[in-house]
Formats: sequence, structure tokens, C-alpha cells
Amino acid sequence: MTITGPWVMQDIIKNWDLWIQEGKFGLTADSKPSDIFGAIALPKFSNGNNPITFSGVQVTGMNIYTDYPNAAINLINFLASDDVMKVVYGTLGKIPAVKDSSKIPGLSEDSISNGFLEQAVYSHAMPVIQEGNYMWDPLRDVWTNIFVEKMSIEEAQAKSLSDYQRILEDAGK
Repeated sequence: MTITGPWVMQDIIKNWDLWIQEGKFGLTADSKPSDIFGAIALPKFSNGNNPITFSGVQVTGMNIYTDYPNAAINLINFLASDDVMKVVYGTLGKIPAVKDSSKIPGLSEDSISNGFLEQAVYSHAMPVIQEGNYMWDPLRDVWTNIFVEKMSIEEAQAKSLSDYQRILEDAGK
């Protein structure tokens, strides 16, 4: 099992035809992504609490000093419309930010997207700060060091924290 997020769907969609041609993962022309990949909400902790995860979002903003405020507001409204969200889902395979998923063809029936949406209830928006970007390499190294049995869990966690703190110091944070 691998814990990942909806961003992996783009790689699956992009490589799907090639994987079928090459017979990777035992795929055939009749295969569906749900044959090799699924998504569910993370199980509760032993104390009954749900794990909190980060949720990525794409943000569009408007400069309040624009010479064209009406055009800017119209653009924002268009980008947030169901029509654009249909394209986001249908073309890019990204889970759209909509209140009513029934307005997006195929989303309600998409078991993979719905698995991610179940967990989204327990997610916080990923902070858009440089310090957040610094954590990914040390976190990746935790899993690598544990899975290749280079370190114990405790050692890998301590190294990750030390690496993260060093990166922050080097960046002047």
C-alpha cells in the first residue's frame, strides 16, 4: 500500500495507454484505473480521531488595484464556474472544487476521486509558504531510510527533523 494523493492521477492518466501497450501491471485494453489504484479515507487512530492531511488547492486572485475590476471579477467567476470545473475534471483528471459533484459528469461515479473527497473532510489547506516546500525532501528520506532498512523509525524521524532544521537555517529562517 502507498499513501499518496490525487496528484498521482495525472501520471496514471498520462501513462495509461503506454502501460496497456507494454502490458505493465498486467493491464489490458479492458482495464480501468480502479483495477490498479484506489482511494479511501485514512482509518481512524486508536483514540477515535481522524488523521488530518494536507489538501492542495489552486488559487486565483485579483489585484485590487487593477484598472479593469469588472473584467477581473468576471474572469474569476468564469474560472470558478461549473463549466470550467467540468474541463478541469474531464481533461486534467483533477478533482474540481465544487459543492455539487452531480454537476460534473462522471465525478459522482468516480470511486477514486470519491475516496479522496472522503478524506478531504479531514484535511487542512496546504500552507503556501516556503518553509512548507523545504519539508518534502527530508520527509521523502524518512520513508527511503526506513524501507531500505538503513535506519530505525526513530532514527529516520530524528534525521528528517535535523535535515529540515538545517535547511531552514541555511535559508535564513
